Amino acid sequence: AEAVRAPFELSTVPARRCDNTLDAAAAQAAPVVARAVAASGIERVAPVRIYDADALARRAPALQKTRDAEPVQVGLCTSVWSGNGFVAGDRVRLRQGERVLELPARLDASLAEGCLCLPAATVASVASGSAIEGWSVERVPAAARETAALASETVG
Repeated sequence: AEAVRAPFELSTVPARRCDNTLDAAAAQAAPVVARAVAASGIERVAPVRIYDADALARRAPALQKTRDAEPVQVGLCTSVWSGNGFVAGDRVRLRQGERVLELPARLDASLAEGCLCLPAATVASVASGSAIEGWSVERVPAAARETAALASETVG
């Protein structure tokens, strides 16, 4: 057993292989990568939430009352959130080519710069299209929010 485990022991791995610092070539490439991301739009992180993927769980009232089944919100990275002047309670309009979604937004400081988090496999995200194409984000104007609220009250 020791012979099998020995090659995987951390003490036998050279320290340079565990170093996460950028070498000179990667450090020079970082601004180029950042410009490419900025040019292509915001990247989407598309997790599948635990109670959205399974049809049985989606229909279980008890599971849909848990924190894991909260209504979909778009998580925005710090730079996108502050760069657009969003505040808590804002609704955002997401655009990806011809696709347009309007959803509530929240700050998600855990996201990498230039990213948004829109869960996959939800009713809200079914029209979202590809997870790897660039997105743009803008605030839904207050007048549009009021019109949407009135329309939902009339329907409901």
